Amino acid sequence: MKQLFIKFKKYWKEFFIIIFLVLLLFNRLTWLIMITLLLIGLYRGLIFCIGYIKVLGPIHKLARASIFFIIVFISSISLKVLLIDFYRIPSISMEGTLYPEDVILVNKLAYGPKLPQSPFEIPWMKFIINLKNNSRENMDKNSWPYKRLNGYSFIEQGNILVYELEGIATVKRCVALAGDTISIVKGRIMLNGIEYNEPIAIKNMYHIRVKNRKKFYRTLDSLKIKTPIYQEGDDSNNLKTTLSHKEKYLLKDIPEVITMEKELDTFNIKREFFTVSHEKLGWTLDEMGPFIVPKKGMRITINPHSFNIYKYALEKHENLALVEKEGNYYDEFGNVVLSHTFSKDYYFLMGDNRKYSIDSRYSGFVPEQRIIGKVQSVLFSNYFGKFRWNRILRNVRGLENN
Repeated sequence: MKQLFIKFKKYWKEFFIIIFLVLLLFNRLTWLIMITLLLIGLYRGLIFCIGYIKVLGPIHKLARASIFFIIVFISSISLKVLLIDFYRIPSISMEGTLYPEDVILVNKLAYGPKLPQSPFEIPWMKFIINLKNNSRENMDKNSWPYKRLNGYSFIEQGNILVYELEGIATVKRCVALAGDTISIVKGRIMLNGIEYNEPIAIKNMYHIRVKNRKKFYRTLDSLKIKTPIYQEGDDSNNLKTTLSHKEKYLLKDIPEVITMEKELDTFNIKREFFTVSHEKLGWTLDEMGPFIVPKKGMRITINPHSFNIYKYALEKHENLALVEKEGNYYDEFGNVVLSHTFSKDYYFLMGDNRKYSIDSRYSGFVPEQRIIGKVQSVLFSNYFGKFRWNRILRNVRGLENN
């Protein structure tokens, strides 16, 4: 037993490396096994070569330190590109689950990391490359084709994702997958004809009439519900506030509440949705659809209805700019287009704070190529300038169900 312990103490690094590689193999992450072995081999090979350098001791130590620094530098870039990244929540669109100033950990390994498509997407390259005028112009251009490595899971309904929207990292919840038929009816999301079971952290605006405002506020304090409340009109007992599903369930049956109704969005011709002309459809934030989220291989007939819903997706992500003339649809070369088969999988994403979220209802379908990773946890929070100890290293599943 003692000899076994001595061997373990001597070879504990190799033991944990083997366990790590077995776990990667179990999850079919062969590309990560290759990178791990390459980094280990590179480090040990360089150290082995340094051992043959016949120089003075201090220079030998400096060489070893330099090699160690290079390996750490390469590893840090690999970690950020392939495994994890960190982002700060900038807005209230995910409030209920994620709050402004939350610093979140994004798991790129879950769905597989998206490889950089230009040198400027590689960490530290913006500082290393001499940014001349022509270099700055090329920052937004792709030098390499899209490629995503294998992950250990797939995108599922309810996952919170980080994706790229016009060059900005954005955080939203996936409510519909590629091929799903989605509609929003009176603020309720319907997927393939079945109501979507939302997390209890989802927020909506409510109109509340109470018997006694002061007693109602005391009840809010006792239930630890902290939300801004506004008076509607001259009657101090008519209130308006944003509540999560959990908060709504806690308040709806208390004696002080007479009525509680969800505020439903009304038609606004000035609002711009992801469609060409939403006034023809009469859509609102709470009344929308049904429509199908595009899926790779899905074929649509180009007609007034499909043109209205899919025109911007075709232009931005499918490289098909269509123009309507006298009931016919033409591409940029003047050819009549009767149908189109989508080349990518798309997703429909929404914010948890439904009335204060600029999401797929406005910007449209999100292609797989724009997905950065899955939000895994909150590292720490500084909401309203106050450090939130109860949010340190909190998994998002625990937050969305609290």
